Amino acid sequence: MIRLVSLLREAIEKPKAKAIFLAGAPGAGKGTVVRNLNSDSLSNLKVFNIDDEIKRLSKEQGFTLNQMNADPKDQSAFAKAMSTARTKLFGTKDEKGEISKTIEKKGTDKEPKESFILDGTSASYKNTKKLYDQLKENGYDVMMIFIYNDLETSLINNQKRFEKSKGEDRSLVPSVVYKTWLEVYKNFKAYKELFGDNFVSISNRGKKKTMKDIQKIFDTYVLPYKSKDALPKSEKDNAEIEEKNKEFENFLNSGEIEDIINTSISIDDAKTKINQFLSK
Repeated sequence: MIRLVSLLREAIEKPKAKAIFLAGAPGAGKGTVVRNLNSDSLSNLKVFNIDDEIKRLSKEQGFTLNQMNADPKDQSAFAKAMSTARTKLFGTKDEKGEISKTIEKKGTDKEPKESFILDGTSASYKNTKKLYDQLKENGYDVMMIFIYNDLETSLINNQKRFEKSKGEDRSLVPSVVYKTWLEVYKNFKAYKELFGDNFVSISNRGKKKTMKDIQKIFDTYVLPYKSKDALPKSEKDNAEIEEKNKEFENFLNSGEIEDIINTSISIDDAKTKINQFLSK
């Protein structure tokens, strides 16, 4: 009887498999924040990151990771590599990707389910929620580390990334960073509600003040990198850009950014919370 109780206690107390979403815009500094967390528990986890596959394909196929200054041929190759990398990780309607195979693999005492980090932007709430539900259905504990940085800083970091890494990391076309930034951060409240106690928000903006004038940001960091071979914008295209800029303007000057910053916790507090999550 004592042996049975001991076995039951071990089964109950055995930590469950964990999945951690890293969320934040390109250039938000997710890698820097994770390094600053300096957690052995995090460093031991498998990492799924589309960028790793794109880097491999870049070396194999010879296209540049500096998409800011790439010609149309290189940009096309990069886009195809992005699609290939996404399919490899997330699969298709008819074929499972590496993440689903990992999630659905039946764990045993000798080979338990594998814990992992998904290093991405989480720009799509719909896709993130779908993966969240799949993880929960397969017995995972799930956490999100949500990293905020101002739009201007994210664009500057993206500009410097290729050169700073000596060609090892990609610098995206600024318009991609621009659009993705809003898609990520407008999901803050929804993610906070979805992940509940397992939601950690970290502000990586520092004390430097950045621009809130969206037209100046667009003209300074996005417009100069417009493709020289692009066709002139139609009236419909210009109207859509104007509408998107207005959405940005409203978001930048709303109280939502302050909510993100005020909800964020220090690196030390985040480290404590993450270690507690991984150990339970």
